[in-house]
Amino acid sequence: MSFISLHRNPLLNTPSRSSDTQTFYTPPQEGGIYGTPFTGSSVAASTIRPYQLRLEQESSQSHFDRLPITEQETEALEVYNGFAEVFQSETASLTAEKYTEICKNSYDIYTNAICGGGSRIEENLPRFRELFEAEKNTWMILYRMQLGRLSSLDEIDPFARYGEYLDLRQNIDKEFYEMTVVQRWLQETAPPFATVETVSEYWPHTSKYLEIHHKNKTGSDQIVTELDPDASHRQSKHLAQSDEQHERELNRSIFEYLRRGQVKKANDLCVNNGQNWRAASLAGWGVFCVFPDEDQIEQPRGNLARTLWEATCYQLAKEPNIDTYERAVYAVLCGDSKNIIPVCSTWEDFLWAYYVELINRKEKKHLRWFPSEAPAVEEELQMKRETVDLDIPQVFERAEGHIEMRYPNSRNDIIHTIYHEVQKYTVLDQYEKILPHIYSQILQIANLNIPESLIAEIIRFSTHLLLYLCEICLLVHRPEYDAIIEKYVDVLIALKKHDYLLLYLKRLPNERTIHLYAQFLKGLGIISKEQRKKYIDIVDSFALNRENIIQTTVKMVFEEAIKKEPVAPPISNVKLSSVNAKLNTYDEYQISTLEWFSFLPMRKELLLNALDQFNDLSKRLLVSGKLNGMKKIVDFLVDFTTINYLLYSSDGKEPAVYEFLSYQCVVKFFISYEDWEGAWRQRSFISEMTAIEDWEEDIHAKTLKVKDSFQNLLSTTIAQKLDDNEKLKSIYSRLRCIYFPEIIFQYHKVLFQTRQIVEGNLKESIHLADIVAFDDHQFYKELKQTNKLASFLKLIRESSRELLNKNEDVIE
Repeated sequence: MSFISLHRNPLLNTPSRSSDTQTFYTPPQEGGIYGTPFTGSSVAASTIRPYQLRLEQESSQSHFDRLPITEQETEALEVYNGFAEVFQSETASLTAEKYTEICKNSYDIYTNAICGGGSRIEENLPRFRELFEAEKNTWMILYRMQLGRLSSLDEIDPFARYGEYLDLRQNIDKEFYEMTVVQRWLQETAPPFATVETVSEYWPHTSKYLEIHHKNKTGSDQIVTELDPDASHRQSKHLAQSDEQHERELNRSIFEYLRRGQVKKANDLCVNNGQNWRAASLAGWGVFCVFPDEDQIEQPRGNLARTLWEATCYQLAKEPNIDTYERAVYAVLCGDSKNIIPVCSTWEDFLWAYYVELINRKEKKHLRWFPSEAPAVEEELQMKRETVDLDIPQVFERAEGHIEMRYPNSRNDIIHTIYHEVQKYTVLDQYEKILPHIYSQILQIANLNIPESLIAEIIRFSTHLLLYLCEICLLVHRPEYDAIIEKYVDVLIALKKHDYLLLYLKRLPNERTIHLYAQFLKGLGIISKEQRKKYIDIVDSFALNRENIIQTTVKMVFEEAIKKEPVAPPISNVKLSSVNAKLNTYDEYQISTLEWFSFLPMRKELLLNALDQFNDLSKRLLVSGKLNGMKKIVDFLVDFTTINYLLYSSDGKEPAVYEFLSYQCVVKFFISYEDWEGAWRQRSFISEMTAIEDWEEDIHAKTLKVKDSFQNLLSTTIAQKLDDNEKLKSIYSRLRCIYFPEIIFQYHKVLFQTRQIVEGNLKESIHLADIVAFDDHQFYKELKQTNKLASFLKLIRESSRELLNKNEDVIE
């Protein structure tokens, strides 16, 4: 998958304009839900080659064609700021907890949006909510498991009572402790549910029915005739329809409270609905223990006959003729996963069901060796349990098996394939398997039928997970992991989160950091100098080499331009532009790129390297006849203090300096000539004598400027004999053919047309032939090569004839 659209804003699907950047040109960038599952295929982690994730195709298009635009989604984008701030400022041990809080906040945003959206809910809002819920739960279990694994285990008090004993055993037995952590996590992360409506009277409709029909000695054979709690089961009859429906909902609500570990709420629910007997049946779960009261008198608490009570719960859980949820309730109390499973619907539910049984077995194991104060249960009262002998890895396999059976497409659900797998490996303490698995999912993520904005969230999660595991030393950083960070940088660029780029790029090898940040700078397009300074200041704040980044940025821009026009056009096809012609956007972008060099320190070797890039661009513009582009460079240099210092310092000049001065003098001649020609054309619109005098004065001054620019050009290396400069012979030869015939003809025109305004110009127009023939310049070669020598001789003949008509000597 590739990232970052070349010409589209990922937020608004319009031409890119950063909120803090006025960009006129943006160059090409380098570089379920169980019921409605996302489509895709699973790829085994072992088949993935790390280099496949590398962003080697620098010119690839972005996968982010559309990112969130709704108000809620825009608010949720603050998650990127929050994660970056936590990652930058918090200690490693606290980051997972802070990430959990951020994800919870985003989850609440989407929940409120859905609840307040009425019938018009944005299609992707439920997906975003589920994604943030899964991520919140993932960070929560990462934090809690790691917190426990880093804690020291206390010595057990051999004189502890049952309740204290169990709490201490959790500290001593690592596996027992982690089981309780996972169970509490599954209980706390269970989603909200709608509880049953409270009916304070005990079976009111059945009572009324029996009262009426008892008097009339009538009634249905299907309705119970007694109101004790066991009547329905004992008589194999029903309650009144409304009571029976309420009874089913009550059992469901009790189970949901137990699913969330809220035993007291389950008891209160029973009491509030007039079923104190049911509340009493739930209360037997408490382990017997003795605690001193305020007067230090020991008071017993819990169930002294807990074993008998648990056996009774197990018998009820097995009873096929009672409500499924009621069986599940008693199955929870006695740790019977088999009869909890039928009412489970999610991966978390199935996992919790098995953990209930695992913890129940652990509790029995520890309590068996502790002297009990409860009377022994007689052998005939103890019932043989059908236990499932599973270890924790097998529990996850069973849970996944139930999900696949219940929802055949669950393997295509991104929540299950990424977040549940990370949660599983965290619980199993198999952190080394997390990143290979995420690799396999990210590789195929572009083929999944999910919005690009969701893909961005997944990559954000994957990146911070990688960095978190490395920082707490649970994962050894490997070079191939860098690809995930690179993808996240692309996401940040697409979301205009530019201030955070180096926070993540700094985690890559230095060369890659420089390359990718330069690639980002390249993609900013035409921006102000103040904005460029902002990004260079960020480089300094991360203690990176600003010189390398600047040089790499400009190099990238120019290499791309060369690829666009690898071969210069034939000389005969080159048409010279006016120096004042409007630049095309891409040329303007290339020229503006040179402004990065203004942030280089004042060191000669760096400035000479920058000047080489100036020369490179100048040559490419000039060989295509783009005098307007070269003029832009010259104008650009007016405020370029460092380069100007290099060009005009009194120190010995380097070849690069002479080369640039040559190109500069070429365009300056055309600037002065076009200025002169514009003034010359004004003559036909002037009639008043005073205005004519002013015009002649202006033409006189402009003519002298043309003459000065011509003389300056003659002193440059490009105007010298080519044999004197082997290094630049090829490019100079081409540029001389393109420009010098035109320069000679224009210079002659200026001299000849101003022969009556500037004294001596007529003779100079004739002496131009000497300059052309002079061995130091050899301009005749270019005139001959371009078939313009004959035309030049005609101009000289015309100047000579004019001079003879004035009776002046041609040769002095």
